[in-house]
Amino acid sequence: TGVDPQKAKIFTARLAPQYEEAAKQVTGYTQKILKYVADNGLVSQDVYQTLIKRYPNYVPLQRVMDEVPELIGGINTKQVASLAKQTVVQKREGSERQILSPLVSIIENTQKAVNQVERNRTAQAIAQLRELPGFNEIIRPLKTSEKVPGERTISLYENGKKIRYEVPDGFTDAAKNLK
Repeated sequence: TGVDPQKAKIFTARLAPQYEEAAKQVTGYTQKILKYVADNGLVSQDVYQTLIKRYPNYVPLQRVMDEVPELIGGINTKQVASLAKQTVVQKREGSERQILSPLVSIIENTQKAVNQVERNRTAQAIAQLRELPGFNEIIRPLKTSEKVPGERTISLYENGKKIRYEVPDGFTDAAKNLK
């Protein structure tokens, strides 16, 4: 993280009595966001349990990326009701870049989580239409390497696994307009 672990321990021990309750509230909130993400299929329950056990005091430490302009939460994507990749839970990587305020990181993670969960829910609702009479022929799951001509696919996550569906012409356009 670019932070000296020994200095961090000393700093933490000195301030713990003053900030321990606030720290518990912050980590409790970040765990609720992770549960929300898991309960809505973006990551598996196994991954959720592993992360909670491995990082019980997790607080996001995101880097300042001045040269990478992007909208918070990935709203600039064309696929509003499709989720090609979840970015709420990612691998840890070290860096020497400046660390954003953890509260800013938590707010950004919350926005990202809500945005991706809602897009995933919309894609799941579209996929569930195949249970209705007449739809099981026109909405179907795709094999991993299967290609479909045009823009007639949506992606979603169930228990942390990405699933793609072929959908009729017009469904992806209609889904993109759902905001």
